[in-house]
Amino acid sequence: MRAWALDADGLRAFVERYGTLTREALERDGLLIDPPPKGSALIAPACRSRAGELLLLGAEDLLYALLFGDRDAGVRLDRVERELLTLTMPRAKAHAVAFVLRAATEIGAHGT
Repeated sequence: MRAWALDADGLRAFVERYGTLTREALERDGLLIDPPPKGSALIAPACRSRAGELLLLGAEDLLYALLFGDRDAGVRLDRVERELLTLTMPRAKAHAVAFVLRAATEIGAHGT
């Protein structure tokens, strides 16, 4: 994260570079290799090329930097307020975002 020296321009550049990236493009370009259908299992490491894995790690780092990064971590974004982030997902997929969970509340519910 420090190597990024993340600031507003860096964030804008990331969004411009990857903002229109689709699953289909990731498959076409060989970053995803025979992934499971949408809405089913998580995309396992075996379904990602080395470049796909690096892209995912970069996206995880960016999310962490946006949520928790400060100047000591090389993040130079002017934050004007803090908000509560709520993620709703199946329990079986929760480990996919565990890297950003500082505190979590689990609510058992049956959805439709």
